[in-house]
Amino acid sequence: MFTKSLHYIRILFKTIRHVRTSKNVFLNYLGLTQTCRVVCRNGLDLGTWTKKDYQLLEIIPALCILSEYGFEVKRTTTGVSVNNIEFRLPSRRGAILNLLRLIRTLNPVRLHQEGTNVYITFPYNGKEVIFQCDPSLGLFGTLWEIFGECEYCGIDVNRKYILDIGAFVGDSSIYFALQGAKKVYAIEPNPYLFPILVDNIHLNKLDNVICPYNLALSDLNGNLEFFIDKFSYARSGIYKWGEDSSEEVIRVPVVDIARFLREHPADVLKVDCEGCEYSVIPRLIDSGYIKNIEAMILEVHKIGNYVPMELVTLLKQHGLVATKRRDDKTLIVSFYNKR
Repeated sequence: MFTKSLHYIRILFKTIRHVRTSKNVFLNYLGLTQTCRVVCRNGLDLGTWTKKDYQLLEIIPALCILSEYGFEVKRTTTGVSVNNIEFRLPSRRGAILNLLRLIRTLNPVRLHQEGTNVYITFPYNGKEVIFQCDPSLGLFGTLWEIFGECEYCGIDVNRKYILDIGAFVGDSSIYFALQGAKKVYAIEPNPYLFPILVDNIHLNKLDNVICPYNLALSDLNGNLEFFIDKFSYARSGIYKWGEDSSEEVIRVPVVDIARFLREHPADVLKVDCEGCEYSVIPRLIDSGYIKNIEAMILEVHKIGNYVPMELVTLLKQHGLVATKRRDDKTLIVSFYNKR
């Protein structure tokens, strides 16, 4: 028995010498033992892991660190729980990593549940900010980008009127309000997200600054098909992302953006609407309202045959200057009007 165990130990150390990543070490070790028990240095026992859990290797350090920050972390039958809030794995592993990023940037962060609702609170600009934030919403990453990484810094919104097209659950609208915006028109057509948007506005006592609208903006008035991605509400929009997405199709009211701006003039636009930018931006230009816009934050998505850079070029041809660009799955550009 001892000789057999020694043989496996020699194989394990030989394997470790020939691999360069912890994932390979983990897989090779599990190839010998089939299972292993994961215990953090602070004593947190994450239970037994098997070879099929290799996709989750990257979150093990994150779970240990969350525990060190004082969060209660447990392994469950469907994934892990943090402060008794369930994160299904592997689908919500990104939420775990983004939660840790948010904590490292904006600590102290508090995560708690009241009834069926999950809330996160953190300090920002001398105030405590609170969001309803079920892990399925994918909100942790957005909060980290906006409040932690300061993605919208550089755009002056103080005492400005803001049109937030694609307000989601209020993350950007609340940021603009906390930065001194005079009024924020928050546009969110998704009927599942809109109540959360309204709740988050109320929780942060910003009802007098942020005006929520449950409708879409486009180049026409009436109603449009709206595709709701049930796996990721953030990907919902008037365009279908792909055949592999799980979508519900509904109809939502839509208002011509030129008409909306005629009734609610705005100085700054934030456009992140999963494809509606391809109708909104040309309409802004055709109607002449583009001349009234001081600055714009635009997220352009690659959908169908649309080419993101063509939209950016169109805006530059009409007097707007690009000041920041980030390329990944989408193109995010900040503009200001050079007039």
